[in-house]
Amino acid sequence: MSPRAARLLALPCALLALVLHLAQEVWISPHSWGLSADWGVLVFAAAIVVELGVPFAIYALIVRRTGERPAAWSSAFLAEPSPWWSGYMAILLAWYAVGVLEFERTPGQSHAHLAPLDPVLSPFLALGVAALALAMVLSVGDRPRLELHPDGITVRGLRGRRRAGWDGHLKIRPERLHIDRDFLNFTLWYYRAHPASRAAIGTEAGARAVEEAYRQR
Repeated sequence: MSPRAARLLALPCALLALVLHLAQEVWISPHSWGLSADWGVLVFAAAIVVELGVPFAIYALIVRRTGERPAAWSSAFLAEPSPWWSGYMAILLAWYAVGVLEFERTPGQSHAHLAPLDPVLSPFLALGVAALALAMVLSVGDRPRLELHPDGITVRGLRGRRRAGWDGHLKIRPERLHIDRDFLNFTLWYYRAHPASRAAIGTEAGARAVEEAYRQR
């Protein structure tokens, strides 16, 4: 399975986390409001385990089919987003989107409903929508990613693009990329130490040359 396909499959898992959290707020929580503090905390903790544990477990079964992070470049000199980081973050954000909302007991019923919006609660609704939008971007989009060019490095993050020359410094988060950390560090060192090889950056031949140098290091 490709990393992109794995990231896309994080969407149904994120939806499951959202639905489970919503069900807990609407139907489970109202039954725990009359319990003692100790029992209330226990119910709350158990709910979180189910709401996040089940989607995380399902996604773990999906994402492990993508294999380990490769000691290679996905397309010449492009490191695409990691399905591990992006997928789990998308699930967490979808779960969080429900948590920022305010619910209240429905009079005469055993379930709750969303509290009427007012100037205080409206920003929380906007925050929840923003969390869902970010979850969608992480699953469907192609960021964060890392690109190497003959003249330097480009990091395309969630909030824009950052560039630096080979003599400059740019913060890179390898855990968010679908590439082996040691191989990434070796590649950056290789091009800083061998300026003449930078002309081949962006070509398949250049990528294969770096991978061969990595194997023979």
